[in-house]
Amino acid sequence: MRISLRLSRIKPSATLAMNVKAQELKAQGKAVISLAVGEPDFPTPAHVKDAAKAALDANFTRYTPVPGIPELRDAVGGYFGNFYGVTPAREAVIVSNGGKQVLYN
Repeated sequence: MRISLRLSRIKPSATLAMNVKAQELKAQGKAVISLAVGEPDFPTPAHVKDAAKAALDANFTRYTPVPGIPELRDAVGGYFGNFYGVTPAREAVIVSNGGKQVLYN
C-alpha cells in the first residue's frame, strides 16, 4: 500500500513507545509501574460495572470538572486523613482519569 508523504512524517506515539519499554523491562524481571497506557490487565470488577450502570441510569454522563468531582475529592481527602492523620483541603486534591490529564490540563 502506498502511504502519503504527510502520513509518513507522523511520528509514532510516545505513549505506545513508553508502554513497549515498560513491557520489555517487566519481561526482564524488573518491577515496573507503567503509567503509559490505561488498559488494565484484569477484568472490570462487578462493583465497578454496577456503579457505571447506576451512573448511566442517573444520566451522569457529562464531562466532570478537570480536578475531579467535588464529592470524590472530599472522599479522597477523608481517606487520606484517616490513613495519614492529615486531611487536605478539597483544593489540594485532584482526581483524574490519567497522568496525561493531570500534567496537561
